Amino acid sequence: MEQFKELISYVKEWETKDSKPCNEEFFIKKFLYLIENYPDDREITFDGEGSYFGKQITIEPFSYFGKAPRELNFEISYNENNISIYSANHNGYWVPEYLSIHRSHPDFEEIQTKLYRFLSKVFGLCTA
Repeated sequence: MEQFKELISYVKEWETKDSKPCNEEFFIKKFLYLIENYPDDREITFDGEGSYFGKQITIEPFSYFGKAPRELNFEISYNENNISIYSANHNGYWVPEYLSIHRSHPDFEEIQTKLYRFLSKVFGLCTA
């Protein structure tokens, strides 16, 4: 869990801000690191239709043993043109996104490729 400490700190700080930043390079980098190094004691759920659009998954690393920091729990909505990442801790209410990008965003292809690689590894549903 130590390897994700910077992402945990980022989320804690982000939650205190009145105006929530979106698509920050630091978050993108740390989130991609999380899914590329996802722990073995993981909880990943395919939720079907996304709350925002497309399909959705929920990730809760380290939750298997009840030691998960809530800052690492994310919901990810995705389709061929959009990706959104937001907190999984929202009790069904809309929450601002950490990431909300469209295909036109310069980092979209890299993020989509890494996300689809992660999905393929976990579910075997898609390839990048």
